[in-house]
Amino acid sequence: MPRLTKARILSEALALLDEVGSEALTMRRLADQLDVQAGALYWHYPNKQSLVTAMAEEMLADTALHGAGEPEKWRARVVEALMALRRALLAHRDGGRVFAGTFVPEPNTLALGEVLLGALRDAGLGKKEAAWSCSSLVDFVIGFVVEEQAAQGIEPDLLTSQLDREKYPNVAAVKGPFTSQDFDARMKFGVNLLLDGIERGLESRSASSGSRTRRA
Repeated sequence: MPRLTKARILSEALALLDEVGSEALTMRRLADQLDVQAGALYWHYPNKQSLVTAMAEEMLADTALHGAGEPEKWRARVVEALMALRRALLAHRDGGRVFAGTFVPEPNTLALGEVLLGALRDAGLGKKEAAWSCSSLVDFVIGFVVEEQAAQGIEPDLLTSQLDREKYPNVAAVKGPFTSQDFDARMKFGVNLLLDGIERGLESRSASSGSRTRRA
């Protein structure tokens, strides 16, 4: 029998996640899969949350993100990093739910933060603005993936088949795009909506600064 290591536990945990989903993934079930006593897992991961945190970090192992880039292409760099995050989470069943709520100061996750923060600071954001914008963008992607994975296997028409058009006329009017399964397009739309807001803020600040300079 192979020796029980952190790497082996983590690999089996991700495989089991893909098989049974996040709710059914328990330390006991994982121990049974590894043919060990549950207590053996706790030598490596003291609780399930520590295992989940390691799983979240491992999901980003193949994103191949790099911190440097051309300053003027900051927006494209942000989009590229966020799409890489989405792909990484979609690669595993319930990947969005597993990643949500974790804070992982480990190399793969820090590399994602480095790319996003570097791009946002190249755009002209200050430290607080860059940090909070980064958090907002990542939170959007995680939430989007949670909803995207939850929608898998659900027929869009089921969501609106019993809709009372007189009571909810606006929902009825947009039910097509509202239930669209084109998640690539919806993801890009949402990300670009946030980035448009960042750009408008930068433009407004620049215009205000220029106005004060002219008055002086």
